[in-house]
Amino acid sequence: MPKTSKAMRHSEAAREFGRHFLRIAERRSDGAWVAARDIFKATVSENPDNDYVTYILEKSARQIKVTYVVEERRESEFPHIERRKDGTHQSARVYYRTIK
Repeated sequence: MPKTSKAMRHSEAAREFGRHFLRIAERRSDGAWVAARDIFKATVSENPDNDYVTYILEKSARQIKVTYVVEERRESEFPHIERRKDGTHQSARVYYRTIK
């Protein structure tokens, strides 16, 4: 497992976490907005052996960086998924949906 947070954020385990997160968004959305926190919980639940899941669950502050992991995958592999954030504050709610 990579030792630094940056290395972990760019690891294959993190990339796979991002892909799985977005696959769940695809399954649940069908054009409707789905809360990122619900997708996050499902992704963690479905991937208990993923090194990145273990890493982010060790310290809750690490979960803030999940956005970077997911957005990297969304931009490169899931352009049909749209992201919306309610407000500019760091803790503002985030939602995803599929677009046609």
